[in-house]
Amino acid sequence: MTAPRSSAAAPVTGATLERAIAAWRADAEKGLRGASFEEVLVQKRIPGFAVNPLYTERDLPSADSRLSDQDRLGAGDPERRIHGAAWLNAPRIDMADPQQANRILLQELQGGADALWLVSDAASRLALDPNTKSGEQAWGDGGVILYDQTAWEELLEGVHLDMVHLMLDCGGHPLPCLAPLLAYVEKRGIDPKTLSWNLGADPYGSLAAEGFHSGGAIWQAQQLDALLRWTTTEMPQARAFCLSAEPYHLAGATLVESLGLLLANAVQLLRQAEHLGHPVEAVARQIAMRLPMGRDVFLHAAGLRALRLLWRRVLEASGVQEGPPLWIHAVTSRRTLSRRDPWTNLLRTSTQLMAAAMGGAEAITAASFDEALGKPSALGRRAARNAVQMMAAECGMSDVLDPLAGSYWGEAATGKLAELAWEVFQEVETEGGFGAAIGHGWVHTRLAQSWQQRSQALQEGEQVALGVNRFAPNEETVPTREPRIGEPELAALARWRERKQQNELAEELMPALGENLDMRTFLGMAEAGADVFEMNAAGRFALSDGRRPEAVEGLPQHRDAACFEEANPEASA
Repeated sequence: MTAPRSSAAAPVTGATLERAIAAWRADAEKGLRGASFEEVLVQKRIPGFAVNPLYTERDLPSADSRLSDQDRLGAGDPERRIHGAAWLNAPRIDMADPQQANRILLQELQGGADALWLVSDAASRLALDPNTKSGEQAWGDGGVILYDQTAWEELLEGVHLDMVHLMLDCGGHPLPCLAPLLAYVEKRGIDPKTLSWNLGADPYGSLAAEGFHSGGAIWQAQQLDALLRWTTTEMPQARAFCLSAEPYHLAGATLVESLGLLLANAVQLLRQAEHLGHPVEAVARQIAMRLPMGRDVFLHAAGLRALRLLWRRVLEASGVQEGPPLWIHAVTSRRTLSRRDPWTNLLRTSTQLMAAAMGGAEAITAASFDEALGKPSALGRRAARNAVQMMAAECGMSDVLDPLAGSYWGEAATGKLAELAWEVFQEVETEGGFGAAIGHGWVHTRLAQSWQQRSQALQEGEQVALGVNRFAPNEETVPTREPRIGEPELAALARWRERKQQNELAEELMPALGENLDMRTFLGMAEAGADVFEMNAAGRFALSDGRRPEAVEGLPQHRDAACFEEANPEASA
């Protein structure tokens, strides 16, 4: 039996703790020899959030500002968390040519990936026909050319769809974008009820990022309604939405702003869905979120925890007391990738992956170290994929469910980030909600200011980017990579154009649709050979509200190293 403690070991009282802290600070100030305690030992990493050198029990937030056991477990598979890696390893597949993308994704799966993040190109997400003036610059931009069922067949040939978790990226046009894929699923004889995919719709986030929605408000609402009805009945294990903070992050958002804007986007979506007759709790179960990680490991790990806390607060405010835990996809920051000294990107992504693991993400995507130079190399993809696996298999980072739980600093940082993000969310609400804040430019102005401050800090050396603004190599040979758009991509576009010429269906589809615009209707169109653009045109024709397509300024995409690379073009060629 363990001997009881001596009665002389009295508990530390508040007064005793204050005296001990005061004595510690006095000793610290002596060691600084006249330097400012606040300037040297207090780090101001984010506006409004000072990181102190010492935290104690008095810094813990209140009980309602700490994660519950349900929040801590997250929305992942409990068996997976107990018996394997706590997260899905989900490489990003965004090569424009579907056939080339198929070869790469098969390599990823054979190399240990158990999920795929499939990104459609801008023409697909915006439903902009490449044969039109507005769409000629959008094809192949940022993703795969997935315009019809044949393209999906090329992309997914040889993939066991019932064994792989797919995360899609269909922007603001889920019906025409998803119908060819779902038609292909049925052609393969797979029951969609068995698939726990994320279909990746993000209507308001897409508008903010791309600056365009090719349809009126009625058409957009119809797609949202039809998607929710389809997933509820036909894909009950799937999630319809993945609200992404990556566009805000690339535009210059701080971690706090990313969290606040994600929350505002989610609330806008819940409101519209409720207006269409869908219960808030049912819609909440359909929502996942994507958050980029930054260079500060512990701060961004706390940011993931804060996002779960904020989500619970939104659900409670909506009257949902036992809401579903949030499913989070954490991605490494493409904003921090450099073309100069690109090998340093391996270190950047490693620290960001550590933050994602410590924060408890359900899925993690690592960027290739050389993707800022063009198409990622086989080495770059392998290093990214293996880094995610090594965290679980060799580092054991999935052995602890929530490493920051109980840490005075970790709990305090989680509560403070949630508090500051809630203030950003309230600012958006004051502007009329997320849609209005996008429409009249508040979001764009706010993020432009944040980027200006970040860029200035980098240029003045207040923020360090190794190999870029400090210890940059005087001479280096930067590896060359294939351009994103080349002969394979042009060939893929030509194949689609040939199919389109042989099977022009838009004129036949439009008069027959009426207002019966559910997912099953679009599956029939996809099976008949219709492409994304024909289906979108048919939907707009049937539900035209007489308004011009909604358009705002799209958010810019920045990289921290860009201005330094422009000043040294030879080093970044």
